[in-house]
Amino acid sequence: MVAEVTNSEPVLVLGDKKYIISELSQEAQYCISQINDIQKDINVCTISLDRHRTAYMGFQQRLEIAVQPPEELEEENE
Repeated sequence: MVAEVTNSEPVLVLGDKKYIISELSQEAQYCISQINDIQKDINVCTISLDRHRTAYMGFQQRLEIAVQPPEELEEENE
């Protein structure tokens, strides 16, 4: 589903057909609104997931350092 603007009218491209959104039923317009909101939510979730994955990797690295015996840490710092 793609929405584009033609002559100041928002147009829905669905499959190979184009529809002027203002001429669609209220139910169809409601579905378009929901799809747009869900896409925004997906984008926010993707950003959050990336942030969490990066933090997870950071804590894994910290854990690897934290479980090393002190002698190994001193050898690495020399």
